[in-house]
Amino acid sequence: DWYNKKHGTKHGKIGMANAWCTMFVELMFYKAGYLDLLGYGKRARDLYAIAKKNGTWKSGTSDIKFGDVVIYQNKLGVPNHTEFALGGNKFISGNYNGGVHYRTRNNLGSVKGRIRPKYPQN
Repeated sequence: DWYNKKHGTKHGKIGMANAWCTMFVELMFYKAGYLDLLGYGKRARDLYAIAKKNGTWKSGTSDIKFGDVVIYQNKLGVPNHTEFALGGNKFISGNYNGGVHYRTRNNLGSVKGRIRPKYPQN
């Protein structure tokens, strides 16, 4: 409901039948007051394009840290999933097994890269 009220007219409404992993990550950033650091879009490929434009994108799997948004790709290299990194190979994933779950990945072969938002320094 939050997403549709905030972005429904810009990006089209989204529901539980959609791949809502990106919406979940955006909601985390929104609740923390950092949505402007990430940007918003309806799909993983939207966040990928925004990050490339903003200079927050890094390809590959090296140096994944807590707070990164990891973008996965299909066999054609098209971004198709997002997760919030807890560090290393641990993540929080929306739209995984019908809900939101912690996830440990032993294989990061489908990772396209990561977004590292420019968080404020304390």
